Amino acid sequence: MPFRGDFSAVGILGTALFAGTGEGGGLFRAVEGGDGWTESSRVPVPFCLAVCGKDLFVGTAGGIYRSSDSATSWTKVFEIPYWGEYVYTVTCFAVSGANILAGYRNGEAVSTDGGASWTTRIIFTGAVDMKGAALYGTTLLIAPSDFGDAGGYTRILRSLDWGAHWGGIGSSFLSTQLVDCLAARGTNIFAGTQLGGIFRSSDDGITWVPADSGLTNLNIACFASNGPSFFVGTRGGGVFRSTDDGTSWSPIDSGLTNPVILSLAVEGKNLLAGTWHGGLYLSTDTGASWTMWGTLAAPPPIYSPPIAFKLEQNYPNPFNAGTTIQLELPVTSQVKLTVFDVLGREVSSLMNDVRSAGVYKVKFDGTNLASGVYFYRLQAGDFTQTKRLLMLK
Repeated sequence: MPFRGDFSAVGILGTALFAGTGEGGGLFRAVEGGDGWTESSRVPVPFCLAVCGKDLFVGTAGGIYRSSDSATSWTKVFEIPYWGEYVYTVTCFAVSGANILAGYRNGEAVSTDGGASWTTRIIFTGAVDMKGAALYGTTLLIAPSDFGDAGGYTRILRSLDWGAHWGGIGSSFLSTQLVDCLAARGTNIFAGTQLGGIFRSSDDGITWVPADSGLTNLNIACFASNGPSFFVGTRGGGVFRSTDDGTSWSPIDSGLTNPVILSLAVEGKNLLAGTWHGGLYLSTDTGASWTMWGTLAAPPPIYSPPIAFKLEQNYPNPFNAGTTIQLELPVTSQVKLTVFDVLGREVSSLMNDVRSAGVYKVKFDGTNLASGVYFYRLQAGDFTQTKRLLMLK
């Protein structure tokens, strides 16, 4: 089965493996020892996966779906409240026992009965995506992006009353970091950052210390935890394991030929890794060795992740009716690419969603516009850049 897109979400439920490719892809299922992967056509494109008990949950544009029969049938159990003109997407889950926390743009949803019922609250009023979530006891943690109206907020929010009230936590260690993922293990909570490594708190987030000894790549994408084993996936360095709650890390990459990890799932000794344009990898020995379990339709080019945000000059320029705009993202970002006229009026929205790190080429069609000077602007995280284009008919 050829896959489309990046493996942004993976899950394990018993002997069944699940992979969500997001952005134009779908949800796929395989059984260990079976004939391969099959696509589920009964659920919208998933952006995140979670397993709670014997149920599988997927976060999609618009809400949450649950399957109690290993992805054969689905029921929508939560719908994101309508907010303006956009359909918002569930981007992260955290599970502890029968408790589930889900984050979506500007808000969160909580279930304390295994997903049967949900309560939800709007936390922000701007355009703030939730990058990661964790929960332990009655404490909820969520990591908002630093986009739009999120400027000035701390990198992690905490609620001690099931989401009724939220407050910022962190210290100078986190003030300059972008947190992408969270995890809770016993009395310790962990924050994985973009390019800054891992930080750990043992006092409910009041103080934080680095916890990345042994890591050779500090671009943290995801966590997975099972018993004494704690795993982290990095964008460019593969997978690492800790058996001392993050004090030290060791690489586990035998057979793992793609080091750009986007998602991890663990159950028992089984560990499933989703990568950037390079397949799914399964380990059945707690990461000691890996086997590829899924590939793209065609071999991708060797991935060299961009090192900085970049907006290229459109080509051709000047142009008659159509031109191409290229942009580069070093990390997963909320991306907005718009075209304006000389009076500042928006004439076209080319991108307005979350995109993984990589290089993108976007077509702009100005057939219905008059000749003249226009401007295109890229907003991605804290990065903003505007360039000029000229259409001549």
